[in-house]
Amino acid sequence: MQNPLNGFSPLVSRGEGVSVVEELLKKLLEKEGGILRAFFFHKTSSREIAEDLFQDLMVRLVRNGSLKKAENPKAYLFRSAVNLVTDFYRRDATERRMSQELSHSHDKHDALDAERIVAAQQKIKIVEQALSELPDRCRQIFIMVKADGKKQKVVAEELGISLRTVESNLVKALLHCQKRLRQEGVKR
Repeated sequence: MQNPLNGFSPLVSRGEGVSVVEELLKKLLEKEGGILRAFFFHKTSSREIAEDLFQDLMVRLVRNGSLKKAENPKAYLFRSAVNLVTDFYRRDATERRMSQELSHSHDKHDALDAERIVAAQQKIKIVEQALSELPDRCRQIFIMVKADGKKQKVVAEELGISLRTVESNLVKALLHCQKRLRQEGVKR
């Protein structure tokens, strides 16, 4: 049986902090990225949600490192995508149910709104601090995609860089922000 990692050693990092998982993920995305995005769009009927799910998948795969242990990385990638869509709809149903329950109690709803506002303000401060810690290019890409709402392809064209570079920097920024939020004890 051929090694599914195509000769990658899971213990070796490849220059400039690029892990084996990130290299394997890049190679898989060159072949399967478009299909993954189309899958997410087909399942959600929303380009924005599809792109968010795609980014969440990249973050999860880089963060947990389990892709390098998979016997069949491509199958693992798509199984992870299916699981992510399932989680999305499960979360969505839970949020809708909670929203309906909250609408029955107006006073509690007002108090929760105030708590959410305070919590959101805290998250914003933490994310702003995390973004200030990033390299300029990485921060710029994150802001262009997430704050300005630009498509990754447009960002790549405007900055004169590859789409893969945009995706890589976006994943780095998301991971860094999530790390800072976890360090501050903020739950998603």
